[in-house]
Amino acid sequence: MSFGVFPLPEAVEPMMSLAIIVREATENDLRKVMSINRAELPENYPYGFFHFVWKKWKRYFLVAEYEGNVVGYLMSMVDGRNPLVPPSSDIRRYIENGKKVSHLLSIAVSRKYQGMGIGSSLLKEYLNRLREDGFDISYLEVRVSNSRAIKLYEKFGYKIVRILPFYYMDGEDAYLMVKEIDNSSTGWR
Repeated sequence: MSFGVFPLPEAVEPMMSLAIIVREATENDLRKVMSINRAELPENYPYGFFHFVWKKWKRYFLVAEYEGNVVGYLMSMVDGRNPLVPPSSDIRRYIENGKKVSHLLSIAVSRKYQGMGIGSSLLKEYLNRLREDGFDISYLEVRVSNSRAIKLYEKFGYKIVRILPFYYMDGEDAYLMVKEIDNSSTGWR
């Protein structure tokens, strides 16, 4: 099992150097992941969904651990013709053309640990794994009102491709954001 150790910014705790561990989630982590999801995001999934994604795509289901506690997670799946979360027509076209595509489903950090670079550490490890595994594209949906998340994704090279009207249950629109991995020629530029 591979994992990364990422130091947190010194500004967080000037008296000591803090470090988090980013690793693949285990089945025992799923309840804590669900707890973070419910506390921090309006989109919640049942345990069965988390378990399905974890079991099928463990390499792309990551947790951030600090002092032995899970404080954040990133959950992704490899897209294909998956009826569970069908891709938009924009993305489906690339899958049908043989591109290797990953769908970042959810990322969250416990409120107490937000602003410490944990989301960035999770995203960095995720994108490293996609590069290692030869992926062409990573995509996600994000609420148009979530400027903090949008800035994080843009920092890692995701670009807004279009608006998905009424995407969320409460009627809010989403941005479809796409990142080309290793500058593959996919036409998103």
